This record gives sequence, C-alpha cells and structure tokens, in this order.
Amino acid sequence: MTAVEGAPNPYLRRPAPDPPTPGALGVRELSADECWLLVRRQSLGRFAFPQRERAPLVFPMNYLVFEDTLIVRSAPGTKLENLLHTSLVTFELDGTDRAQWWSVVMEGCVRRMDADDEIEQTGAVDLVSWNPVPKFDFLRITPTLITGRRFPNPTRHPSTDGHRVLWKAPIDNGRLKPSPIPHLPPPRQRGTGMDPATSR
Repeated sequence: MTAVEGAPNPYLRRPAPDPPTPGALGVRELSADECWLLVRRQSLGRFAFPQRERAPLVFPMNYLVFEDTLIVRSAPGTKLENLLHTSLVTFELDGTDRAQWWSVVMEGCVRRMDADDEIEQTGAVDLVSWNPVPKFDFLRITPTLITGRRFPNPTRHPSTDGHRVLWKAPIDNGRLKPSPIPHLPPPRQRGTGMDPATSR
C-alpha cells in the first residue's frame, strides 16, 4: 500500500505544532564586541580552508589576538599551499560559561607575515602550539564578518541519554505507527542440537 501524494498521514490525527523559534528556546545573537570578548578568553579554535572541488579542510589551531586580528603559527604543508590559491578562511571556536554554551564564527582573509618587525610586534614568536611539530611560519587572519550565539546548557536529567530534551512534538501511542512484531528463530529441540525444521 502506497501513500497518496498530499493525503494526510493516517497515523497522525492532528498536525504537530510548529517548533518554537530560537529566541523562545533562549538562543541569543551576539554582537561583534561580545564575540571578541569571548575570543580573547580562549586560545584554541578551528581553522577552515576552502578547497577547489573538494571538501573544506579544518585544523585545530592555537591562536592569539592582536588588534582585532588572529595570529597563528604553521609549518610547511597543506595550509601554506592553500594560500597560493585563496586567502579566504573561516575560524570557529566555542565554549561554555555559567549555564550557557556559546559559539563564534569568523570569516576573513589570511596572509603570511614576512616582516620581522610585524612578527615581533604581534607576539607571534611567543605563541605556543599544542602540536609539538616546529612551526616557523606566522599567519595573520583579519576577520571581515563575525557572528556568534549563546544558547542554554540543557539541564541534566536522569534518563537513558543523560540529557533533558528541550523540545519535541507531542507523541502518544494513539498517533504512532505500531512497532513490528520481532521475528525470532524457533527454539532448538533438547538433546538433539537440531532445529525443529531440520529434524522432520
């Protein structure tokens, strides 16, 4: 039996309510100043490069902030090779404080710093990377677009998944499709080690 296009779901007697808006769930957009305040408190983010005809590359990167720009260190390899094709990058970081989670996304341009004066002025030489690989190339990211959000940290609840669900459509047994009866193999006959079907 196939469903007729446009026909109501026979297992749903009335349509579910519209999901609540992000604002109703406590999600709040952050200003650029609020985003920078959070960025200055952190030291690790995710550095994303676009690739031609391939999925973007994402690297965890330590960083420092200097005059509303981000400074990172790199070793020769994929990141520097991508700079030959594009200077566009995205930098993402997130965290939690009090009872809220937050996320900040920065889009902008990156360039390799070649002047010793700029490298010393920005403090790049003192930037410590968690990756032990020696890194003597210094990159500077200038964000052109900054967005961020705060959202509530769900309260712990004694359930199988350990979290309280913030919202879901109301469901009851009268509106659900019945679960199929599980198929179990026939029991083996005692003393024979054979299935009834094979012993006939």
